[in-house]
Amino acid sequence: MYITKNPTIPKVVGELDHPFDKDVMLPSSVAKAMASIARPGPANLKKKRQDTLDRWGKRKLELAQREAERKKKLGPEVARVVEPKAIYYFQKCYRALTTTTWQW
Repeated sequence: MYITKNPTIPKVVGELDHPFDKDVMLPSSVAKAMASIARPGPANLKKKRQDTLDRWGKRKLELAQREAERKKKLGPEVARVVEPKAIYYFQKCYRALTTTTWQW
């Protein structure tokens, strides 16, 4: 703790506000997301998250054949760079997460 003999410092410090202390209006989508996380409780939330990971992992396996077919069409230099990556899967995930309806 910093100690000073200046009598105005404690008064000024008491008047300071941290940005996190201010009231803010959350967008409704953020408020809904926070509520959906808090509502089910820890055990149900853990299960929901595991189910989501399982679903996406299963989808990656389903797309593996198409991913391999697309990579065969690439030039050797590009193929070497993208071989360890799941680009087709990422594209499908991105589209699914950025649209209002799930489009696999």
